[in-house]
Amino acid sequence: MPFNLARIYSDPHHQQTSSIWKDILNFVLDSPDRATFCMGDLNNVMRPSEKCGHKPASISRMRELFALIKQCGLIDMGYSGPATHGRINTLLLILLLNISTDAWLMQNGA
Repeated sequence: MPFNLARIYSDPHHQQTSSIWKDILNFVLDSPDRATFCMGDLNNVMRPSEKCGHKPASISRMRELFALIKQCGLIDMGYSGPATHGRINTLLLILLLNISTDAWLMQNGA
């Protein structure tokens, strides 16, 4: 079964987030008959409990991420594995999502 794969490295400073998600949405909409998988580093978290480091998770960024995922018709399929990495003694949580479209999940019984 043919599918699309989008590999994402999102802007860690969140200045290009809207542009990146616009490209993802266009990628999904260009192939409505294919499942789309998005994998990568979104530089965001889905829940406050996933955030490590000194600063609290940004509720507005989490809401924006949820809205963008929903707008693209994608579903969080979860991720298991290392969740953090160190940079100058600061832990930053990197959210690695494997998200796919509803159509693929229904066809494949996942």
